[in-house]
Amino acid sequence: MYKLMSKMDIRTRAGARIAAARDADLMRAVCSPHICVIDVAGIKLSPILYVYTKCMLKQNPPRALRTYVVNTPKWATKVYAAVRKLLSPADIATTTLHTEPWATVAQLL
Repeated sequence: MYKLMSKMDIRTRAGARIAAARDADLMRAVCSPHICVIDVAGIKLSPILYVYTKCMLKQNPPRALRTYVVNTPKWATKVYAAVRKLLSPADIATTTLHTEPWATVAQLL
């Protein structure tokens, strides 16, 4: 599953909640174990991003075998430090942040 966050066009907190519910439903539809690639190129740090992440975790979608967050800007480590508190130890162990695009990360695997 590849998710390009900048194309989601979430403008409000209510929109973030709706998008989180929609994405959780999509992940439930993908019944088999999956790898999640979240491309954060072009997104800005905002309360809406936090609301989306928090609501997504409350929806409790099926967990990915591995989650790669790619194209992370410098501030992403600060966001991850805050979001990390909301994640389970299993999610923390299977999530990695990368400053490179997915094509580069995929070649390294």
